[in-house]
Amino acid sequence: MVFANRRAWVEPEQVPMILEDDGYYEISPVEVVPGDIVVYSKPPVVISHVALAVSNVPELSDGSSNIRVLSQWGRDGEYFHDYRDVPYWLGTPVKFYSERRKL
Repeated sequence: MVFANRRAWVEPEQVPMILEDDGYYEISPVEVVPGDIVVYSKPPVVISHVALAVSNVPELSDGSSNIRVLSQWGRDGEYFHDYRDVPYWLGTPVKFYSERRKL
């Protein structure tokens, strides 16, 4: 969904090439804005899932980030959810990326 505009399936092993070719760079959770992506991993698979960030509301009490994403869970459809709340088979969030141009 994230890279193929809902029209095709992208195999997880192709994600690193897409990230590099499209100019994505790693960011911290507090830097996430709508349009950035979250990459998930489930050992031994390097990348198991990718989600699109739709919001990031900082938690002022502890400095954490409340990131909401849009994901397609295989054939189960698309879902808005907290970035940490995914089925176990999709893994856990490990990295955040942006393609925003730096000034």
